[in-house]
Amino acid sequence: MKKIAILGLLTLILATATMTVKAWADENNAKNDKALAEARITLNQAVSGALAVVPGKAISAELDDEDATAVYRVEIVSHEKTYRVTLDTQNGKVLAKQLDTADNDHDGDKNDKKDKD
Repeated sequence: MKKIAILGLLTLILATATMTVKAWADENNAKNDKALAEARITLNQAVSGALAVVPGKAISAELDDEDATAVYRVEIVSHEKTYRVTLDTQNGKVLAKQLDTADNDHDGDKNDKKDKD
């Protein structure tokens, strides 16, 4: 009898956790959809703008938020170094350019850091 009660309780906890994660993901997706709809430049334009500032190879680009403001973040490999360029989604202005000292992009260059388990 105790096993059935414990199993029922565990099932309830798992169901609640699953619903919470789904609600969070739905809310996050809705925020991203809204930010993308309100963006005046596309992700491709952001990548082009970032490459104009740091010539190289774009290895990732994403919509992100910084202080509740939507931004694009583009990672670029240039001369065996990885840079992160942050751009405004409204006008494409470069907000920040920084050298990524924790090179975890796994692009096969000599700067790749090993993941710690």
